[in-house]
Amino acid sequence: MSVLSIEKNESFPPREKAVFTPGPGFTGGFFLRLASGLEWNILFTEEARLLVGKWASIMEIKNNGSHGYPKMLFLRGEEDGQKWGEKTDWKVKNLERMKIWSHPSSPHIICEIGREDHSDLDLIRMSMATYPIFQRAVEVGGLPFHACLAGREGAGILLAAPGGGGKSTCARRLPSPWKALCDDETLIVRDCMGRYLVHPFPTWSNFFWGREERTWDVQKSLPLSAIFLIKKGKRDEVIPMGKGEAAARMYQAAQQVFLRYWRYFSSEEERGEKEKLFANSCELARKIPAFTLHASLEGQFWKEVEKVLYTQQL
Repeated sequence: MSVLSIEKNESFPPREKAVFTPGPGFTGGFFLRLASGLEWNILFTEEARLLVGKWASIMEIKNNGSHGYPKMLFLRGEEDGQKWGEKTDWKVKNLERMKIWSHPSSPHIICEIGREDHSDLDLIRMSMATYPIFQRAVEVGGLPFHACLAGREGAGILLAAPGGGGKSTCARRLPSPWKALCDDETLIVRDCMGRYLVHPFPTWSNFFWGREERTWDVQKSLPLSAIFLIKKGKRDEVIPMGKGEAAARMYQAAQQVFLRYWRYFSSEEERGEKEKLFANSCELARKIPAFTLHASLEGQFWKEVEKVLYTQQL
């Protein structure tokens, strides 16, 4: 497959400059917009159509035609072994089964998909394709977060814990009018007014383990009111957390999302991203209250959460 830019039939991406208009080999028009104002027009070549369509379906991203926003361009790896690393200033992140290309003078992202066909490999690729979204959000103060997102009357809270720490159990036990939007992975973003909002993201392990498939509306967001760090206990109790401890725990929750990417990074790349995550965690801890939530298996932990939210509103 050969993808050409519209300027002088140069190969894509060109050797000396960034691409700002994709070539005629791209189609699509899925459009993703976050509450922070970050936007992407998602395009793809014919060979990447099925994968991108599935990815967009899981995240409920609609096909709204082509827009002039920064683009995420999906295409299969070149059969002829084209060495994109020789293209001046194009940088690559070699993730599992996918390469993410970027250029300092271009807002666009190129997602080069490996050519092996297998459903499990496609699941890995789809989880890796969220990296550019998370990375751009982090650049402007956002934070990926390993947590359940729950909403009530327009307010959003995060219930965070390491794997096996009780997030999914708490999400399943929430009664109406509470609603769990996701139980594993979220993205906190910051809008132009400095407010924090949070988006749900897929639980990719559902697909790997053959659980019931569902979708997540990643463009839906809720204002973030509070963060609760779960600890299993014999009785339900909420304890305010100091800002120093809160920042450290928030940083840990962000790291848990990025670990799947960092295993492919150099130590220097990983250190740079850790610094950004830590700085954003400290700022988040300054603005959003955090609590330790002792949750029992038999009690009604959500009532303790509601007391906190009611007090904050007063």
